[in-house]
Amino acid sequence: MIGQQILRYLQDDFHILLSVMAGCYLVISQMEKRKHWPLRLIVSFLAISVWMCVFSPDFTSMTGRQIMIASTVKYTGLFLLNALAAMFYAKVNFFTALFAATVGYSLQHACERGWEVVRNRMEMPVWLDRVILVVIMIAALYLYGRIAVWNRKYKRFNHIDRLDSKILVMIAAVVVGINIVMDLWLYSIVEDISSAVIDYTRIASTVTSFLVLLVSMCHLRESDSTVRAEIAAQLLHSEQARFAQDKAIHDAINIKCHDIRHQIAALGEKGYRKELKEIGSLVNIYDAAVRSENTALDVVLSNKSLACLNKSITFSCIADGRQLDFMADEDVYALFGNILDNAIEAVSQIADPERRVISLSVRMRAGCLIIEEENFFEGEIRFDDGLPITSKEDKNYHGFGMQSIRMLTERYEGDIQLESDQGIFKLSIMLPVPKA
Repeated sequence: MIGQQILRYLQDDFHILLSVMAGCYLVISQMEKRKHWPLRLIVSFLAISVWMCVFSPDFTSMTGRQIMIASTVKYTGLFLLNALAAMFYAKVNFFTALFAATVGYSLQHACERGWEVVRNRMEMPVWLDRVILVVIMIAALYLYGRIAVWNRKYKRFNHIDRLDSKILVMIAAVVVGINIVMDLWLYSIVEDISSAVIDYTRIASTVTSFLVLLVSMCHLRESDSTVRAEIAAQLLHSEQARFAQDKAIHDAINIKCHDIRHQIAALGEKGYRKELKEIGSLVNIYDAAVRSENTALDVVLSNKSLACLNKSITFSCIADGRQLDFMADEDVYALFGNILDNAIEAVSQIADPERRVISLSVRMRAGCLIIEEENFFEGEIRFDDGLPITSKEDKNYHGFGMQSIRMLTERYEGDIQLESDQGIFKLSIMLPVPKA
């Protein structure tokens, strides 16, 4: 009897379990795994296989209601056990695991029901039917991977923590449950039903499963964008606070520079001893920073000029800060701070001193403010959605500087263009200047 149950499982349910687990694993394949996760994955597969064997009795001796109850428990268990298995071999929360199981089951369900519409119009052996179905499922998994997982827009915030995402995952799981019950009702309860009605039901079930996948993917991508926007806003807020602090330091240094310059001059010839010469040179370095007639821009340029000096980077700037008066000081600080921080980081990796160069210009042209920055870089810059992809290993908390730049540009209804060519990175921002 046990051997017959195993045989029925291998014939009827093995491919289902395999495809559901494959889809579930695909969703969380790039998320952090638990220790000994391959062993955990194998144990999960064996445990769910036992579950499927136990609920694979001989249905010929059972009533329709008994078949439906047993099958409902069987496939609902398959769905929930896959979610628990995801939590067992990966470090994900319940809702992330439930989403993974929903995707796996929906992919399998859509493929099988869609294939049944075609299969019932032709005769073929069972083994050929299963082979074709497995091929279709592999193709579906591959396409889902290409669209949702194996690209640079895949979620890097692995846990579904937002309330709206949790609600959506629960709704998707309920839809999967409804699909399970509808199928079992169709095959176990209804007799003498026309083939056309069966086909329509299968098509509806296929479409519903695809809609579950589509809506879930779109919502999670939107949630990912929302999280990134919130982090970028937090970065801007922290930069605003840092601007206020840096501005106070900047003003204090300006006063000290003025006082020290006069003190050195008052000492005359005797005052230019070695120590005072060094102090004078440092004062001159700081005091020689670009004066753009915009306080916020002056703070940025002073700080970044000193940073370039310390890193042996040649920094040239032509800026008319008066044209920035329509922007808030905090936004000017954040915009130019991020632009120059990215440039300094890129140029710092260059060994050739002649290529350790950054240039910045701010000027008016045809009623628009044009901000242009150029710098050399090493290696290759790849773009995603028009922005450079960060090369740092921890991508969760890096790459927001350029997003902040774009967000500030869009805030002032401007346009940003980025390009890299032959080792030169170019940034160009055009901002319409409102009339006075």
